[in-house]
Amino acid sequence: MTVLVLAALLAQDPAADLAARARDALAARRHDEAVRLYGQLVQEVPGNPGLITNLGLALHQAGRYQEAAARFRAALKLAPGSFPANLMLGLALQKLGQPAAAIAPLSAAVRLQPGEPTARLELADALLGAGRAAEAIPHFSRLNTPKGLQGVGLSHAAVARQAFAAIEGAAPGSPYWHALAARSLESQGQLRGAFQHYRAALETNPPIPGLRRDLAGVYQAAGHPDWAAAEAKKPEPPCAGLGCDFAAGRFEAILAATRTATAPSALYWRARAASERARASFAALASLPPSAEIHELQAAGLRIEGKHREAVEEWRRALQLSPRDGRLEAELAQSLWQAGEDDEAMKLLERLPDSPAVHFQRGDILAKRGETPQAIAQLEKAVAVPAARALLGRLYLEQGDAQRAVPHLEAGQSVDHATLFHLSRAYQQTGQTAKAKLTLARYQQTMRARTETKDAEITPP
Repeated sequence: MTVLVLAALLAQDPAADLAARARDALAARRHDEAVRLYGQLVQEVPGNPGLITNLGLALHQAGRYQEAAARFRAALKLAPGSFPANLMLGLALQKLGQPAAAIAPLSAAVRLQPGEPTARLELADALLGAGRAAEAIPHFSRLNTPKGLQGVGLSHAAVARQAFAAIEGAAPGSPYWHALAARSLESQGQLRGAFQHYRAALETNPPIPGLRRDLAGVYQAAGHPDWAAAEAKKPEPPCAGLGCDFAAGRFEAILAATRTATAPSALYWRARAASERARASFAALASLPPSAEIHELQAAGLRIEGKHREAVEEWRRALQLSPRDGRLEAELAQSLWQAGEDDEAMKLLERLPDSPAVHFQRGDILAKRGETPQAIAQLEKAVAVPAARALLGRLYLEQGDAQRAVPHLEAGQSVDHATLFHLSRAYQQTGQTAKAKLTLARYQQTMRARTETKDAEITPP
């Protein structure tokens, strides 16, 4: 009898009925209806963090990430220890292309539920996206899943790139820089450029162990096995310090010892060790049964090598195994765009949620179509992407607005050598003659170096 009375009371409670309808709408993916019903509930039952979180979830599923993030923040003010609100705020910020901002709520979610794999994976992804790859590795490592293994590989690859970039900033032209540049070009099949850099590294001091073997590999790949054999016979310098650790395969020890390194020699071995760890993770992943993660890995590798059409096919295979995965759809759109398949890319980009990367790709395609005002509107929403700022500056310059072009071109000048040329023009048009001359000289120097490397012949040892 008591149960029947309670059921009758609940049936008469309009808030309970509204909550049930809202839950049903959310479960049935009727997102707009769920947003409306949870909005009513929040008004009728104010100050309830659970209802506010549910409203945020409905907004999130409707693709309204900015509004969802605001609701999750409101819920956390009332209940800072809410795992769902912290997790969902982190997810919303990730969707908005703000991985650095997502780290704090996702870290809180991991502290609240250390064994929950989704929170740890999202935190690792946010750390990697924010450029904190070394911190992402322990989280990926704990997942023991294909995604975790993939994340370990991608994070180590990012650590290697960061070490290379640090050498490029601190010691361009050093043997360590030449050696890493050579390996990068060799992996992309640019054997002439790789040969030039290996030779430059060998002609400078201090000598780096292993370079003659690497140069022999270039000779072999270029179809000169006799030259490769002659190079391989030449003596290598003895290993020392981190070089000995590398030769012994103590890659984790190198990574730990060089965590805060600034010396070019230490950064070189850090890059090499991280590359080897990435290679091992990718090999382990490739040995697993077919999965979306394996195709994703292959697509990411093809993208690094500039093989964008092949990457498109791998993203499509990944989506066949993981349909309606928004992240994979965004990756496919990027590779379509990079492959020059602009019409197909735009169809997909128009369906994707807004993010700085999506705005940049839309803006680039619109700029190619000559739709400059629409391109600028998209690029203004993508200023977190340096390449977007470089393009935005060029468009303003083309429109005769050098004043507005300058700060964007300055922010994007590291993107490519052409941006230096546009920046020198913008400086000239704004009366900054000294900066214009200096920037033009940098552009010309870069062009000369590129031409020399491109035109280099592979000569015998």
